[in-house]
Amino acid sequence: SGGRLLVLEFELLKARPREFFDRICDFLGISRFPANFSFDAYATDDRKAYTSDGTKADLCRSPTALAALRSRLAARGEHRRLAE
Repeated sequence: SGGRLLVLEFELLKARPREFFDRICDFLGISRFPANFSFDAYATDDRKAYTSDGTKADLCRSPTALAALRSRLAARGEHRRLAE
């Protein structure tokens, strides 16, 4: 059987955390968080200290990994679904 892949953007986590986690739960086939659950921001001070020197996590700097991801998404038309 083919593998599954869920691609989520960090910006969605920051802007609409409930939607972000709902997508993960739906993908995994598990119950969503209760409606009264609060998605709070944690480790804000740690994050500020970590990024103060300009350090960033960039998973797409590897041309090989990026090409493989693009190929996989294009083969199934997945990029169109993700953009919706």
